[in-house]
Amino acid sequence: MENMFSGFLRKEREKRGISQERLCRGVCAVSALSRYENGERIPDRLLMNTLIERLGKSSDKLVTMISCQEYAYFEWKSKVKETLRKKNIALVQELILRKEARDASVNLVLQEQFYQYIQEIVNGKEGEISSLEEAIRLTNPDFTGRIAAEGLFSIQELELLLLYAQRQMETRAGQGAKLLEDVSKTEITENSAVIRWKVDPQNPVDSISVMPAMSDAAFVSRYLTEDEKEQGRADITDLEKNTLY
Repeated sequence: MENMFSGFLRKEREKRGISQERLCRGVCAVSALSRYENGERIPDRLLMNTLIERLGKSSDKLVTMISCQEYAYFEWKSKVKETLRKKNIALVQELILRKEARDASVNLVLQEQFYQYIQEIVNGKEGEISSLEEAIRLTNPDFTGRIAAEGLFSIQELELLLLYAQRQMETRAGQGAKLLEDVSKTEITENSAVIRWKVDPQNPVDSISVMPAMSDAAFVSRYLTEDEKEQGRADITDLEKNTLY
């Protein structure tokens, strides 16, 4: 028998032209979604929120009955988020060890994803990018580092993707800073420059660019020769006179 939630779910999905397979991908089976839409079954509140948010709707306005066990989980989750906002990492570490962090009454995949998300925030910059990718793939199994244009995401999934993007930028910035540290010496004359760097087989340099600091002068950029890569030295010519590089 159709209930208020099942009718809303089916109508919103059909109105947006979203297939059942696309909506439930990574969080539940198509057969389960069909039963939810037909009113034969009611999903747990965590899964219900995810399906609604993937349809672009807010789950805050949805009023449903939940079990005492589900209530305890959502109270715990709310406390974790509030503690994170206050940047009290020590208390977050205590909270994720409590029994409420693992609740069999709510969707296990979404529960595990949130748990891993919190763990990565606690780990900070020491966390591994690969761990974030694994957490994302729990509900987006085809994720390869890029967000698919046709993807549907809940708030939890979007928060995880934002953290992943942030860590990626921090990693690339760190690699760039290390590369600058490895530039051991630069000799610039009137219209040429000699640049030397430490050769690191693990992080090879394959191209080089010399940019003007404050002018419209053209920059020089090219790939390195094999000899330059091995020697850690490049000679740059054709620089403009009286220009700061």
